[in-house]
Amino acid sequence: MKIINERLGLPEQRTSDGTIAAVAGMVLQEIKNGNALAVKAHLSGLEQMINLRGGLLEANFPASLQRIIAWAEISASSVFSTIPRIIPY
Repeated sequence: MKIINERLGLPEQRTSDGTIAAVAGMVLQEIKNGNALAVKAHLSGLEQMINLRGGLLEANFPASLQRIIAWAEISASSVFSTIPRIIPY
């Protein structure tokens, strides 16, 4: 968590693939923990980071990162009965 916070403080790292993957991983971990508030907070941050890059389809993310993002959001939507906001549907 400390490294993620440090990266969020650096403009050149704030929206990097690695930072976005780490935040998506935090979403998945908090789903496992059952912490709905943390999932919501991390998903909101993830959405903001992706939007800063131009959106999921415009940011030229590697396919593997697109799958991680989709997995995190679909998992959260399934567990907490919410509508996905990041992935197009």
